[in-house]
Amino acid sequence: MSSMQVVSTTTTAATAAVFATARGSPPPLEGVDAVTTNPVTLIQRWIEEARSRGEREPESFSLATCHTNTGVPTVRPMLLKRSDADTATFTFATNGDTEKAHARTAAMCFHWKSLARMARVEGPLTRRSIDAPIVHELWSARSRASKIASWASPQSRVALGGRDTVIEAIRAAEAKFNDVSSDSIPPPPHFGVFDVAADRIEFWTSLRADGFHSDPGDKDRIGERVAFLRSPTADATKATWASEYLFP
Repeated sequence: MSSMQVVSTTTTAATAAVFATARGSPPPLEGVDAVTTNPVTLIQRWIEEARSRGEREPESFSLATCHTNTGVPTVRPMLLKRSDADTATFTFATNGDTEKAHARTAAMCFHWKSLARMARVEGPLTRRSIDAPIVHELWSARSRASKIASWASPQSRVALGGRDTVIEAIRAAEAKFNDVSSDSIPPPPHFGVFDVAADRIEFWTSLRADGFHSDPGDKDRIGERVAFLRSPTADATKATWASEYLFP
C-alpha cells in the first residue's frame, strides 16, 4: 500500500516526546518522524508491519454507522481497498443498496493483534461515481465467483425461502453470465465504492506501567493514545493535522 505524499502536520513537542524512546524501549509508532508527518501514512505503515508478522488480512477493519431513521448503530467487518495520505480518505467497496451505504458519517477501527495496536478513523462517508476509474478497478480485481455473488445478492434482505432461495439466485446469476468471461462481467447497479474522509484519527498502543511497550496479551498493559484532528482548510486535496495526547 503506497504511502503517497506526506502532508504537513502541526504536532506539539509534548505529543512528540511521548513517542520518543521510553526507558530504552522501542518507539511504539516507529519513531517521532512518523508521528510528526501524517496519520494516514502511519496506518499504512502499521498495516504492512502486521502483514510482515504474518497477520491475515491486516487491512480488515470494523465499520460502524447509524441507521438514518432510527439512529441505531450497526457494525460490520470490511476490507480497506485504498488509502490516500493527501486527501486522508479510506476506500472500501460494498453493496450500495444497504443501510450503511446511506449513512452520512462512519467510524472505522483497525486492530492489529500481533502489534498490540489499534487505530480509529472518523469522518463523513461518500459514494464514488459509478464512472470513477477506481470503481472499475476494484470490480475488475474481484474473482468470477465474487462477481456472480454480487449479482445474485440483494444484500441484507430477507431470503423468504431460506438457504434454497440464496442458492437459486446464485445459480440464476451463473446462468446469466455462463458464456461471459470474468473480465467482461459488468458491475451490478448496486456495486458501490465508498470513501471515509477522515477528520479524526486516533492511535492506541500497549504500554506497561513502567513505560516499556508491552507484548500482545500482556494483562498489565495500559493504553497510550494520540489523536490527530484534521485542521480546517479550503483545500480538500491537502489535509493538515493537529495532534493531542490522551489519557488512556
